[in-house]
This record gives sequence, C-alpha cells and structure tokens, in this order.
Amino acid sequence: MRLRDYLEVARERLVVVVAVVVLTMVSVVGLLLLQKPDYAASVRLRARPPAPGSQASDIVASQQFQTDLGTEAELVRSSQVAALVAQTLNIPGDPDNLLKRVSVVFIPDTAIMIISATDPQERGAVAMANTFANKYLEFRRRSLGETLDAESKVQTQLLRDRLSRLQALDKVIATSTEGSAQHGAAQAERDQQIADLVGIRSRLDAIA
Repeated sequence: MRLRDYLEVARERLVVVVAVVVLTMVSVVGLLLLQKPDYAASVRLRARPPAPGSQASDIVASQQFQTDLGTEAELVRSSQVAALVAQTLNIPGDPDNLLKRVSVVFIPDTAIMIISATDPQERGAVAMANTFANKYLEFRRRSLGETLDAESKVQTQLLRDRLSRLQALDKVIATSTEGSAQHGAAQAERDQQIADLVGIRSRLDAIA
C-alpha cells in the first residue's frame, strides 16, 4: 500500500472513533437528563433524658433509660419507627424500604442527632425527615410512659404498705407503756415509715 492509502484508512478509522465518542457522550448526557435528582432534608434533635438531678431523671435512670447514643440512632432507623412513618405518610410496600433513605449521625462530643432523608421530591424529603423525627419521639415517649406507669404501680403499692404499717404501729404505741422498749421501738419504726412515705410521695409526684 502507498502512503496515500494508509492516510485514507487512518482518516476513515478516525471518523469512526469520533462518531463512537460523540454517541457515547450523547447517551451519558441523555441518561443524566432523564434521571431525577434526589433531594435531602435534615432535622436536629437532642437525645437526652430529663435534666440531671431531677426526680424524674432519677426514676428514668433507675429503669435503665440512660441515653446511649448508638442505641438511639438504631431506634430512629428501627422497623417500628419506619412502620409508623409509612402509615403516617401513606407509603405502600415494605416500611423497611424507607430505611434505605434515612441516615442518623451525631455531632461529635454532643448529644445532638441529625436525622437526614432523601426523596426525588423536595417536599417528600422534608416530610420524610420530619416524620421520622416525630415518630421516633413518639415511640420514645410511649416507651418511657410504659416504664413510668410500671414504676407508678410499684410506688403506689409501697405507699399502701407503709400506710398499713403506720396504722399497726399507731396501735402499738397507743397500747404500750411510754418509755418501754416496745413503745420506743414502735416509735422509732414509725418515724422511719413516715420518712419513707415522704420519699415515695415525692417519686409519685415526679412521675405525675
């Protein structure tokens, strides 16, 4: 083949290569244009129990409700919360599929959690993030309420037991000789029962 033939073949192949590149670029651009972008929305929440030192906080702590941030993140992305979100937003299908669109992170050295959600629609992303946050809080409050209800029953029974014992001690004190060992022991126990009653009433007030 002469030089002119080589140049002709190279020119034809160059045209084919350029055509392939152009078609590829057009295809990629077309796919990008057809794809709908995902919008993201975030909500910030403080994951903390009642203020430290309060009576309500002591009750929560006694029932092992101390906040573990990792556990709280798992609770936000739990099947229970996802089911509540799906029901509220009328989203059909498996509620667990929503968890693929939700993430939870914590700001370092704080108890602030950031719940983020994505959706093809901007309003959908906002609704998803807000609803996950609200349903997480709703689920958390319900769990805490159940714990406090159980604690209320325990304290109420203790209150009844103390009142019943006080009545018995009052009879012993009334019928025993003042200054006797029996009278002194009954009086000392009565004072202790009254002190216990004050604590029980305080705990019941905190629960209420």
